Amino acid sequence: MDALKIIDLSENPIKSLPHSLSNLKNLTSLLLSDCKDLENVPPLSNLRVLKKLDLLGTNIEEIPHGMENLVSLEYLNLDCITKLIWIPYGILSRLSCLQDLIVNGTLISGKEVGSLKKLEILNGRFYDWHNLDMYLQASRDREELVIT
Repeated sequence: MDALKIIDLSENPIKSLPHSLSNLKNLTSLLLSDCKDLENVPPLSNLRVLKKLDLLGTNIEEIPHGMENLVSLEYLNLDCITKLIWIPYGILSRLSCLQDLIVNGTLISGKEVGSLKKLEILNGRFYDWHNLDMYLQASRDREELVIT
């Protein structure tokens, strides 16, 4: 399965994924949208060519281990994850290729998100007004940005 590039298990009643998923080094898309029972995602640090990660509506409580190593990630959807309260500092700023960040109910740092120079779409919630201001100052020179 070394050639596998896309896994779409969206809307499946799975609770966890096998650790062997971490070995799929050519994987570019991992789509787990609306896997409402999904609580565990194996470490993602080996998936360095992953461009799209969709965890919308899953039941995870924390960011998958190794997510900060997804240096090719362009699309990240963590929307509608009620147990995921915040994203630990230092993860988002390492995702330098990120273009779409959808985290809606999860708290994010304005400084970190402001460092994402390729970001085009942001759907998120800042910790406070100060964080929003930090983000706006960091991103004011961008020509095109959609904030929802």
